[in-house]
Formats: sequence, C-alpha cells, structure tokens
Amino acid sequence: MAKEKFGEYTIEKLREGLYAVEDENESSFYVIEGEKMAAVIDTGMGKEPVLPLIRHITALPCVLLLTHAHGDHMKYAGSFEMRYICSKDIPIVALSAERMGMDKSLGELDYTPFDPGSMLELGGGTTLESVAMYGHTPGSLGFYCEKYNVLFSGDAVGSGMGVWMQVPGALTVEQYGQNLKKFMDWAESKPADMEFLTGHRPQRYGFPGMERDNPVSMALVGDMIRLCEMLQKGEISGENHPFAVSFGSEGAKLASFGRAGIVYLDSRIM
Repeated sequence: MAKEKFGEYTIEKLREGLYAVEDENESSFYVIEGEKMAAVIDTGMGKEPVLPLIRHITALPCVLLLTHAHGDHMKYAGSFEMRYICSKDIPIVALSAERMGMDKSLGELDYTPFDPGSMLELGGGTTLESVAMYGHTPGSLGFYCEKYNVLFSGDAVGSGMGVWMQVPGALTVEQYGQNLKKFMDWAESKPADMEFLTGHRPQRYGFPGMERDNPVSMALVGDMIRLCEMLQKGEISGENHPFAVSFGSEGAKLASFGRAGIVYLDSRIM
C-alpha cells in the first residue's frame, strides 16, 4: 500500500480501516476502525504529539490499547481518556517511563485492566481479543482481530531481530518459554496464516549491513520456544551483538535458532 507522511510519522494503509504508523525511532503503532469507534494500539515515542495524526486518520472516538508498559510504546498515553493495559504491567509504568527519559507521571494515569480473554467491540463486526504473551514484560499482550486475521503483538516475540529479555522487569527465559507454549495452544483455533503486526516493523529487514527478511510468524514462535528450551538445557549459548544492549553491569547476549532470537542475561535463564 502507498505510504503517506504526516510530520515525522509515516502512515501506511494496510486494509480498509486498518493503518500502521512508524515514528522516526522506528516504533510502530496502529489504528483500527470499527463502525462506532476506533482503537489505537500503542503510541510510539515520537517527538510530535500523536493526536493530530490520529485525527488525520479517523474522526471516530478513540480508545488506547497498550501491548506493554514500555515508554517507546506509550509516550502519549495521557492524550487518551480511555487507556487499556494488562493489570500485570500497571505497576511498572512509571519506572519504565523514567528509564526512557519520559515523564514518570505516566504512572499516575488511570489504566483500565484489559487482561487475557477481554474483548473490545468497535462495531460492525470489528472486535479485539486480548491474549497473554508474557515475557518481555510481566503483562505483555497481543490483540487479535478476527475480521482481518491480524495479531498486534508489540514486542512480545520481537519484530524480526529477536526479543529483548534482558530488560529490567522481564520474566526469565524459562517462564517466557512456558507462556509461549500457552500462546501456541490459544493460536491453534486461529487460521494458520494469522499475520503479526509488531512493535518495530522495520526490524523485519535487519540492520544496515545485516539485511534479511524475517517476518514474525507462528513458525518464528515455534523456533522461539525451542530456543528457550535450548538455553535452559545449555545446548546453546549467546554471543555479544550490537542488538544485545545491556541495562546493568551484567553483559547481555544474543542467542539465535531458526527465525528466533533472544537477548538475555545468564542470571535470568531460570
């Protein structure tokens, strides 16, 4: 589909009523319209306010759904009257925002829990279902839309370059693998070609000088589960990599298997 610039933002119409947006930091967020209202999935962390952009896309009343409580996905949460997030992530909002140089008052906002199994009706048969994808944060969620057969997955399984499990507050690799198995059980009732709309879409194509096309898919999730098992059993070890950013004194490593990658700490495997 054709792309459109709106200030720093790039808008791409994916389907009728479904839009992807990237900010200059390569954070991705989405707008999905029903007949009665629209949902905004995350807000990115752009320099420019997000509401004028949203109003350029849709005139419908909007609510905000957050895939997880990291600042690069929720900088403009205060611009919305209704904010939905997993209850497990509400306690980490303020600290996460402060770590990324954002206003920690994000943690003082009111958030409505939207835990796994919750449904949001947008009208006209457009519904969003919440599914647990815990790991990257304690309450990482995916939002499934049956109408378009898409899953808004945030950073839960990465965006093609791997998932960050070295970040403060992330679950252990062992816990993450167990939760992904539960996600796979949930996905068995969905079409096999379910499309993942991730939190950093440009990462699908790698880094400059390290280009590849690695879309997130159920096959990648299967590889991610196997990679978790391999790390637990000591069958594989990671290495230093530019993508393996450390947030403390312990050095992070990147391990890969098939399409999957995990940035992790040795102390947080189990």
